[in-house]
Amino acid sequence: MSFLSKLRRPMLLCLILLTSVAMLSADDWPTWRGPHRDGTSDEKNWNARWPNDGPKIAWRTNIGVGFSAVVVAGERVFAMGYKDAEEKDQLGTETLYCFRADDGHEIWKVSYLARTDKNLNVGGPASTPSVFENRIYTLSRDGQFRCIDIENGSVVWEKTLKELIGQEMSGWGTSSSGVIWDDKIVYQVGGTIALERATGKLAWQTPAHKVGYSTPTIFTHDGRQLAVSLSGDGVVLVDLQTGKELDFYAWKADYDIHAATPIITAAGRIFASSGYGHGCILFEVQNDKLVPVVGSAITPLTTMGNSMSGCVFYRDCLFGFNRDNLSCVDANTLQTIWTHSSRELNGKGGVMLADGKLILITGSGTLAVVEANPKEFQRLAAFKLLGKNCWTMPTLAGGRIFCRNDQGELVAVDVRN
Repeated sequence: MSFLSKLRRPMLLCLILLTSVAMLSADDWPTWRGPHRDGTSDEKNWNARWPNDGPKIAWRTNIGVGFSAVVVAGERVFAMGYKDAEEKDQLGTETLYCFRADDGHEIWKVSYLARTDKNLNVGGPASTPSVFENRIYTLSRDGQFRCIDIENGSVVWEKTLKELIGQEMSGWGTSSSGVIWDDKIVYQVGGTIALERATGKLAWQTPAHKVGYSTPTIFTHDGRQLAVSLSGDGVVLVDLQTGKELDFYAWKADYDIHAATPIITAAGRIFASSGYGHGCILFEVQNDKLVPVVGSAITPLTTMGNSMSGCVFYRDCLFGFNRDNLSCVDANTLQTIWTHSSRELNGKGGVMLADGKLILITGSGTLAVVEANPKEFQRLAAFKLLGKNCWTMPTLAGGRIFCRNDQGELVAVDVRN
C-alpha cells in the first residue's frame, strides 16, 4: 500500500465521522418536541419578520388525516397520515412518508392497514415518529409499533400492543411518541412501557392506568434517570433503570384526556397541565413521591390549561395556549404574566421556541411569530397558512417551518435568511 493510500484511509474515516456528526446537526428536529425534547430549537439563522401574505411556500402535499407532528433528520422529512378504505367497515391505511426537505419529493413510504377512531375528531395517527441513528420508530393509532430503516424504508421489526402487553385499542387510541433512552424506547400507553430498540422486545412495563395521550419526559433527579408522564387518570413517575413505578398522583381529567407533555423547569420541578376542565400543577420529587407545591388535583390553577401540545419553558416562564388564548405564566408561581386574546391568534394550537421567539400555529391555521417576552405580548409576524383544525405543533428545521392540519395538508414554509 502506498503512502498516499495509507494517508487517504484516515482522511476518509474522518470525513465519514464528520458527515455523521453533520447529519445530527442543530438544524435537525428528530423527535416529538425537537432535539432536546422540550419544544426548543437551536436554530438562529431564520427570518422571523414576514410580509403580510407570509414568506415563500417551499412545497405542499397531502399525507392523509391525523395529528402526528413532522420530524426532520438531515435533508429528510418524515410525516404520518391515514386514509380511509374505499369500502365501509374495512381497515384504512396508515402511512409513514419520507420526503426530500427542499422540494417535498417522495423518497419512500411505508403503508399498513390500521384502525382509527373518529370520535369527535378525524382520527389518524397522533404519535410523532422518533429518529435515532439510521432508524425511525413509529406507533399507529391502534397500537402497532414499527422500527424502519430511514435509508430505504424497509421494516426492521414490528410489534402490537396486544402482542406485547395484551392491551387492545381503547379510548382515542394511542398517541404517545417514543422517547429514546439508552438502548430502549419508552412510551406512555396507560402504563409506561420500554421496548428494546434493536428488537422491539418488551423490556419492562409498569402497572396499567387509564390510557392517556401524553408523552413521557425524561429527567435526572438525585443521580437517577426518571420519566414522568400523564395517564388518563393521573401523573406517573418511573425509574427508567428498573422500570419500577415510583409514584402515581391521582388527577382525573374530563374524558380521561391528559394530552400535554410534562415540562421540567430550571428549578427541577415538574409542570403538568390539562386543558379539559382543569388547569395546571407544579410538582417536586421528594423521597420518590410526586409532591404538589403549587396547585393540586383538587385545586389546580386555571392560568394554563394545555389541551394539545403543551408549553415551552424560557427565562423562568411558561409560554403556551391556555385553552384558546396564548399566555405567559411565571414558572415558579404559575401566576399569569400576560395573556393575549384576538381573532387572529385564537384557538387550541401548538407552539415551539427558537432564538428567543415563539413559532406558533393556531387551531384555525394562522402561523405566527411572537417574542418570548416575559413582560409583554409582542407580535412579530402572522399570516393564514392552513384551514382548521391545526392541533399539531410546528417544526423548524434547516430554515423551514413544517406545519400540518388534521386533514393531512402538509406545508413547508421557507424562512431561510
